[in-house]
Amino acid sequence: VTNIPIEILSKYYARLYTIISDFYKDINIDLRLNKIEKHLPYIKALYEGVKLKSLPLSEDKILYRGSKISNDEINKIKDYINKKIDDLPSSIVFSKSFLSFSKEKSIAEKFLNQPNPDKKRLSKVLFILKKDDNVEYNLSTHGDIEKISFYPGEREVLFFPFSSFEIKDIKEIKIGKE
Repeated sequence: VTNIPIEILSKYYARLYTIISDFYKDINIDLRLNKIEKHLPYIKALYEGVKLKSLPLSEDKILYRGSKISNDEINKIKDYINKKIDDLPSSIVFSKSFLSFSKEKSIAEKFLNQPNPDKKRLSKVLFILKKDDNVEYNLSTHGDIEKISFYPGEREVLFFPFSSFEIKDIKEIKIGKE
């Protein structure tokens, strides 16, 4: 068995994440439940891939994520950003799992209309991530995986677990009855 260089391994791991399978579902469920240990080699390889520039950082200023989440989750986000701790910005949140964003709003919006197999009552949420020109993005928090994705048309940027985000605004828009 030959050791595969991390620059190559990280690309294969990123591509593996994009294939529709139980892999990406299982890893995200485990990460949300704090079952991190068995996934650390995978996560470390992706972070190293960005650090070594085999997975480039996204140059895009705006990214989009279409998702369905419960109203309880929405309220938790609102409550969290309203709690002030000393001098820390209260609107900083950290991801527990991988988060996929798209460079195209229309692609992210397609994910809002996917069927809900659990039959739970969920709200459609479009996350808009805007990079601040005053912040230097040299941290290995995400990789532009569009060119290595199994679905390059999704124009995907993958954020890794423990990435931080600052919530600037929450807008609720009621759209007809569902």
